[in-house]
Amino acid sequence: MYLIRAELKSRKDSHSEFSSCAASAIESMKGECAKGGSVQHVRAVEIPGGLIVSMFVVAATLNEAEESVEESLRVVFEDFHLLDVKMNPYPLIGI
Repeated sequence: MYLIRAELKSRKDSHSEFSSCAASAIESMKGECAKGGSVQHVRAVEIPGGLIVSMFVVAATLNEAEESVEESLRVVFEDFHLLDVKMNPYPLIGI
């Protein structure tokens, strides 16, 4: 399992509109991703001008996890970048 964090930037005039659209899109990412990974848990935190999204992804390799999330995010968001991708050292309890 991998912990992936991405920063999503708003290009819309209304930040609240972006946040509500992003929240529903992120929720829909749970389950299978485009490249074979599986998103188990997603959490989004608002920052000025966008969101930081953390997700736990089950995938065979680190590369597969990263590609899965990038492909899924690209479908919904125009402007994003992955902050970090790493093995999850913690159990899912208490997230």
